[in-house]
Amino acid sequence: MVLPLAYQLTCIAGNLLSRTLMGGRSERNDHLLLHAFTER
Repeated sequence: MVLPLAYQLTCIAGNLLSRTLMGGRSERNDHLLLHAFTER
C-alpha cells in the first residue's frame, strides 16, 4: 500500500523514485509543495 502511493507522489512531483524512497520526509514535501504552487 505504501509503495504505490510513493510511486504516485513521485510521478506527480517529478522526483526520482530512488530519491523518494531514500530521501527524508522534508525533501518529499518540498517537491510536492513546489509543484503544487507552480501549477497555480
